[in-house]
Amino acid sequence: MYQFLDLKKLIECSTEKYNKKILYEFSNITYNKFLKEINYLGTSLLNMGLKGKRIAILSENRYEWEISFFAIACGVGIVVPLDRSLPKGEIARILKRSRVDLVFSSKEYEKLLEEIKMENNCCLYKIVSFDSLQYKNLLLKGKKLTEKGDKTYISTKINSNKICAIFYTSGTSDKSKAVMLSHKNVCTNVQNVAKVFELNSNDKVLSILPLSHVLEGIFCMLLSIYNGATRIHCNKVEDIMEYILKYEITFMCGVPFLFEILSKDLSMIKTQIPKINMFMSAGASLNEKIIKRYEKAGIKLVQGYGMTESGPVITIENKENCKIGSVGKKIPNIHLKLLKKDKDGIGEIAVKGENIFIGFFENEIATKEMLKNGWLLTGDLGRIDSDNYLYIVGRLKNVIVLTNGKKVYPEEIEYLINQIDGVKENLVYCISYGPSGYMICTDIVYDKNHFKNIKEKEIKQIINRKIEYINEILPGFKRIRRVKISNKELEKTSTGKIKRIQYFEKK
Repeated sequence: MYQFLDLKKLIECSTEKYNKKILYEFSNITYNKFLKEINYLGTSLLNMGLKGKRIAILSENRYEWEISFFAIACGVGIVVPLDRSLPKGEIARILKRSRVDLVFSSKEYEKLLEEIKMENNCCLYKIVSFDSLQYKNLLLKGKKLTEKGDKTYISTKINSNKICAIFYTSGTSDKSKAVMLSHKNVCTNVQNVAKVFELNSNDKVLSILPLSHVLEGIFCMLLSIYNGATRIHCNKVEDIMEYILKYEITFMCGVPFLFEILSKDLSMIKTQIPKINMFMSAGASLNEKIIKRYEKAGIKLVQGYGMTESGPVITIENKENCKIGSVGKKIPNIHLKLLKKDKDGIGEIAVKGENIFIGFFENEIATKEMLKNGWLLTGDLGRIDSDNYLYIVGRLKNVIVLTNGKKVYPEEIEYLINQIDGVKENLVYCISYGPSGYMICTDIVYDKNHFKNIKEKEIKQIINRKIEYINEILPGFKRIRRVKISNKELEKTSTGKIKRIQYFEKK
């Protein structure tokens, strides 16, 4: 495979190799046409005086989102992807913080952006809708300029150490941070992943997670293009099964709840698409029961681990190397170690490599807290087994330190509870109890479909009996003392992570 350190080189080399192959199934867009439209749009943006500017994208997953991403990053300025699931106020704050000059959007978000612009005098951005004549004219103008000999954009040389994108974290624990990623960060990461993760030009990749998240917008998108795969966009959870069967999807990256939904129809998937490559889950812990369902159906479901700040992948499984419960082995050409390990070998995961982010946008204090001598302190706790597989134990900031000095890792107990049949999800936390005591608690969400025709009182009795069994195998200081059971889902981010801090604030 070819080598590259910037996104411009990536798309140019892929186009040279896969030229007339279909990249986007919906519109029969080839790799060649994709590159041409990137050059047309980039040329127009430079002509508008946007060199070096920050440009945002607020849209559902679609072909134009990806064209805009590359057009901006490959010679214009810095991309600021926006999470469309965020409330209006948060989108406004991000636009204000980022000081963008232009926002690409779909028709669905035009009104929202206009309202934000009217209500915030500091937001002086232009809006271009992918569904408008204005966008089509930008492509047309760029085409005419390049045909007349304007090669300013096409001939632009990229400094691989410069920022290509600013991704806002989903903010599960505190205020979202703006992560600055360079061309080198994301390009070295995708190439290192490709050394151990088999994706090829025969694959059809379903894009279901929001492109504004690095898992889809960097990992899946770039890996697909690097390997000459075909991409299909899907924006509704209820359409996933239809798209998988209709387009004969062979790979998709998702979060646990998506694979739980699909697990009910695995035999149909495997029967109609016998050549499935694999599916990958990331972003949160995957229930062991779900993995075994896929295994039984003959579909490989692997896990990976990473974060926005690591560009994003740190460890990954593949079809040959995987262990239930682990998130795989570290990818090539990076360093990984555990800091301050306890007697059980558990320590904070630290990572070093060319994939590690530049820093947080206009937040030097937070950058210095997370980057120490080139090492990224992830804030995640893990252990490594004798075969070098990494296991995530929990978040450092989630650890419950009891008055007697003992530590409780909520995620470990949550994992046990999630193995109970009919439990969709749960959250473990600690509350004060008495003058100097504590109480380990859990809020459990059950699956109504699993408990059809069973009264809620009986459901609670069934689950409580299982909790009693779990308590028997837990050390005394870890035992669950209070259980709340309902069918109301816990509040989550757009990628399926439970918003722990926001949730505890309601307690």
